[in-house]
This record gives sequence, C-alpha cells and structure tokens, in this order.
Amino acid sequence: MNSILTLLISALIACGLLVIKKCASLKQTPMLKILVIVYCLVGFVRYFLSDSFVEVVFDGADIFSSLLRTFHHISYAVLPMAVFFKRRIFRNIAVYFDLPVAVVAAVAFDRTFAYFTAEGGGGYYIGVLERTVFYMSELVLAIVIPLLLALGEGHRINARSPKEWILTYLSSAVISWIMMPSYIIQSTIGFTGLSSDTYGNMHLGWILYMIVVPIIAFHVFKRRSMEEKHELCIFLSIAQMYHTMSIFLRGFTYSRIPLQLCCIAAFLYFIAIALKHRKMFDFCYVSNMVGAFIAIAIASFSSDALSFWNVHYMQEHTFVVVVPLLAYSLGLFPRLDTKALRHVIPMFSAYFIFCLVLGSMINTLVPDGTGFTVNYFYMFNNTVAIEYVPFASFVNLIELKIAGISYFPILIVVVYIVFVLLCALFFYGNLAGYAIKDRLSGVKRGKPEIAEYTSAIRRL
Repeated sequence: MNSILTLLISALIACGLLVIKKCASLKQTPMLKILVIVYCLVGFVRYFLSDSFVEVVFDGADIFSSLLRTFHHISYAVLPMAVFFKRRIFRNIAVYFDLPVAVVAAVAFDRTFAYFTAEGGGGYYIGVLERTVFYMSELVLAIVIPLLLALGEGHRINARSPKEWILTYLSSAVISWIMMPSYIIQSTIGFTGLSSDTYGNMHLGWILYMIVVPIIAFHVFKRRSMEEKHELCIFLSIAQMYHTMSIFLRGFTYSRIPLQLCCIAAFLYFIAIALKHRKMFDFCYVSNMVGAFIAIAIASFSSDALSFWNVHYMQEHTFVVVVPLLAYSLGLFPRLDTKALRHVIPMFSAYFIFCLVLGSMINTLVPDGTGFTVNYFYMFNNTVAIEYVPFASFVNLIELKIAGISYFPILIVVVYIVFVLLCALFFYGNLAGYAIKDRLSGVKRGKPEIAEYTSAIRRL
C-alpha cells in the first residue's frame, strides 16, 4: 500500500506542477531549485533518525538493500547539480539512473522501512506515522524532481549515442563509489581480514589511494572547461558534507558535532568553492590539509578493518585532502601567494579560540563523567595528548580548574604554536614547490615572484 501511495502521489504532484507551470506561464527552474533544496535538507535530517540497517546488517545479509541504498544515496548530490548547473551528464544520471532507482525504492518501501522501526538503530525514534510520511516525502521528491527535468524541461539522452549511454552509467558507478555510505562495505563483504594496524595493509592502501585518485582525476579533467572543473569541486564538496553528517547515523552526541578541523572542512570547502572565495580557500587548503596530514599520520583504527568507523574516517579525510588538491591543480584557484599566510593565521586563531570557548561550554554544561565530552585539538585531555608525544609531559606543569574542568595552559599554548608552525612549514613548502616546478619546466615569471619563491626555499 505504501508503495502504491508513494508512486501515485509522485505522479499527481508532477502532473499538477506541470499543469500549473503551463497555465501560469511560470519558469520551472525556480520551482525545481526549491524542491531540490528541500530534498537535500530531508537527506540531512534522515541521518538523525533511527536506521537499524547500519547496526545489524553484515556480511551480505541483505545485498539488495545495500545496493539500493548506495544507488539512491547519490541523488543527494546529483539532483542539486542537475538542477542548479544543467550539466548534461548530471541530468542524464538524474533522469536515467536516479529516477529508476527512486521508483525501485518506492516499490521496496516496506522492506526499507522495516529497518527504520526495528530496534537497534542509533538515531532518534519517531512515531510510525511520522516516519512513514517523512520517508514517503523523500521518495516523492526523488521521483518528482527527475520527472520535471524530463517532462518539464524536455531533457533527453541521445538514444542513438552508445557513448552517451556508457558515459552516463559509468559516471553513475563512479559517483556511487564516491558517495557510498560508510556502512555499505561492512553490510556487503564484512570487515575482512585486512590488518587495521597503523601503517598496516589497510592504512598504507588508503594512503596510496589518496595519491592515485587526485592524479587520475586531474588527468581526466585538466582539459575540461573551467565551468566543468568548478562543478566537479562543488559536487565533491556536497558529497563530503553528506559523508560528514552521516556520523549521526550512529546516534547524536556532542562529540560528533562536525566542528573538528577535518569535519568543518566539508562546509568551509563548499562555501569557499561555491563563492570562489580565495582567502577562505587558502585558509582551508593550508589548515585543513595540515590537520588531515596529522590525522592520517597518527590514524588509529578499530580491529574490525572495514567497519563503519574505519571507513568513515578514511572517507572523510580522503575528501579533506583530495578536494583542495584538485581545486588548485585544476586552476580553480590561483597559487598561494606570499600574503596568504597573513590570512590563514588570523582565521585559524579565531577558529582555535572558538573551539576553546565552545569546548569549554560543552564540557561544563554536559560532562560525560570524564570531564571532557569534547576534546578539540586534544587540548582538553592532557592524557591523550601525551600518548601521542610522550616527551611533552611538561604540558602538565600548570593546571587550572574552572567550573570543574581542568585546563592546562601550557598544553593549549603548545598545541596552538605547533599547529601554526606546521601551517607555516606547509605554506612555505608550497612556495618552494612552485619555484622548483617553474625552474624545471622553464617557466619564466616576474622578478618579484621569482624572488619570493627563491626566498621561500631559503627559509626551508
């Protein structure tokens, strides 16, 4: 009954909007934009609601649902790209891949819905009626938006072009991999017997993956138009936001609020790329890349190699590294200049103070029994910090207790100084890299610029 109702409502809404558009001589694009924004918001909210599939399905127990979820998930990024940018490949995927998947999802409504009401989910439980309306609304939007693209805006694939069909479904497969929910590997093939040790097989394989992927993507897109490059980076930042928010599938906790440097990167990347805000992206590139390199270097995985947490950690930090590398290498943003560090340090300082203040508030108001519900930059928990750098026990020399929370001023200052120094080292390393690349390639630049890059090498 739910399946029939979903399909019927979708057809009625699509027909109704098409009639209104024709009778009132309205432009369809603004209407589509509103619908797709609502759809994306629904996708974000869904992460906060209970879904036992994430917790109970392992080792291929429900392959059909795993594949359906993977294919349906790409619509969260594909549909906004298809509506806002009108790129043919995204519209092809929306109409000829996302639409059929949404119809299949509607047919399999009850099978999927059973996981939303079963026990064991990590998110919030809401009433069956409310959850039914919410999921039905999601599927209706997933069907109506591609229908309006096809019927209202007349989008058609070139049926006589095998190349266009192949490119559409090949791109759909690649996007499905990029946007794959973090729990899909454990639900299909399980944890596997890979070594999850730091610098074990999985860790080294992940590092190699992060080296290979941007190289391949660069060569695929380097001769494309600047508009296509821009859309690629926007698409990746949208996908990154959904990956970051998916952590709430395991339940809401204050420590999971995406304010850590590598989490907030998703939202800062999107804003900086969408608005082409150079100063903000310089800050993202330097500070987030440094943060990601630290997270990669000291990565600590659970023993179940391809479990949700491990896969989520790898996916999230892969985006943090790959997106800015592509944005710069494809020329979406110009090279860092010698003034960029003046923008990075004030922005990072403001962010660091924000984390200190907000972290103090959360730890004071909602302590979890240990005294540090959140531990931004490891500056609230000196024990964890010293585990990574045992020789830095001097950070414990001064301890201040305020509102029941222990603060270690030396630790806070050291963390700040070390991170700023690492940012400076990374920044000047980039300038030195520019100088070396220009000399090797024989590129001649203005004398002031050459002098600045040469000076950067000397500083290193």
